[in-house]
Amino acid sequence: MQATNLCNVELQFPSQTNHKDSHSKKSSVLLTEEEYIAAFNAKPSESGIDWLTYNMSVSYHLDVATTGATSFLNVLFRWHGSVWKRALAEMILWLGFYWLVALIYHSLMTHDAQLQFETIARYLDTNLIYFPMNLILGFFVVIVFKRWEGIFQNIGFIDECAYFVSSYIPGRDEEIITIRRNILRYLCLTQVLVLRDVSVRVRTRFPNITCVEDAGYLNAEEKDLLLKNGVGYDRRYWIPMAWAIQLVEQMLERKAINQYQSSLLKLLSYDWLPIPLAYCQAVFVLVRASVIICLFARQILVSSEADALHSEEGRDVAAELVIPFMTILQVFFYLAWAKVTEEMLNPLGESDSHFESNYIIDRNLSLAMQMADRHAGKFPEQCPDSVLHPTSLNEMILKAHLKNKYPGSASDVKCGLHRDSIINHIFPREKDGRAEDSKQKSIVPTP
Repeated sequence: MQATNLCNVELQFPSQTNHKDSHSKKSSVLLTEEEYIAAFNAKPSESGIDWLTYNMSVSYHLDVATTGATSFLNVLFRWHGSVWKRALAEMILWLGFYWLVALIYHSLMTHDAQLQFETIARYLDTNLIYFPMNLILGFFVVIVFKRWEGIFQNIGFIDECAYFVSSYIPGRDEEIITIRRNILRYLCLTQVLVLRDVSVRVRTRFPNITCVEDAGYLNAEEKDLLLKNGVGYDRRYWIPMAWAIQLVEQMLERKAINQYQSSLLKLLSYDWLPIPLAYCQAVFVLVRASVIICLFARQILVSSEADALHSEEGRDVAAELVIPFMTILQVFFYLAWAKVTEEMLNPLGESDSHFESNYIIDRNLSLAMQMADRHAGKFPEQCPDSVLHPTSLNEMILKAHLKNKYPGSASDVKCGLHRDSIINHIFPREKDGRAEDSKQKSIVPTP
């Protein structure tokens, strides 16, 4: 239906004016190189630019740059974006209810009521193993992670398109520069329109199309054409892409732009078709139901029958009477596992570990404008290189090899020489079901 709508509507094409001059004061990413560097080095109060603060995903690569006996502690004791931050609230809530049930059981119940409670607790504890927690959570994590990976791979980076446009549309005059900038700006505009409807962070930054215009992604004429032609959201996404393709329709290479469009379309499809709601509900209900059952099933039973049962199982009642260590660990890991999947269900949200969509769109526009404006057609003068002469280079490599020689593991093994093992034992080639040598022997005349 989307292709039909685009074919039936004659898109109006905006005039190719110098968009850079009209919006250089509105958007920091469209400043000249000197203004950009000066504003970047100046203090926030002196730069005059309202810099956007990016809430980047939590990076811990530096903490695991080296592997040691205690290197895992650098990752374990991090709070921002950690599993402790995700599951702590529910864990504290569960502990509160657990101790409340324990208080009622130990202090407020009669002996007969305690016996009935113990019967129910044993029944729940015995049958808790029938909950396929590991299986369901494992499959669910795999599905969610694949979607999370697919969303990141299709979020759209402008690099390849910028390389193609700057390479296949050469020229330094003002008209050519304007066309190059507008082509890449239309691609960035398409990404902004898509992310406005799938990312909460981008929607907060651009609540309406006027904010997109103020940021420098389109001008007044283009906004009018976009609102006029893009009656439905499906068409509105791809109108700037159609403008860009019309600008390069004489080019032989349009594969990069089509691939960029395909990535954004896949990104939209991930938002249109989420994981089935029933599956998510089944997993979340299973985890919470197991946690609630543990409130009763994992209580320390104090009757004589219960003490005998626990002593046979080797459980120390006194040690877990106040703090149920093993149960806390089990409940925490299940809650943390569930929270990890909830975190990855929509990586375009506003959580600590979600993708920073604002940074991506700003980075794409900044790189695209630099490639189209200042770096197109520029390359260094071709002078002889300063690499060592091949003979000297070979000697240097040989010395390094002799100094740090890495022979094969079997290179120093002394073996005896056996002539029979050297001979190649080649079987005769089969031809028409018979051996080749047998056929040759048959044609030799017998004396």
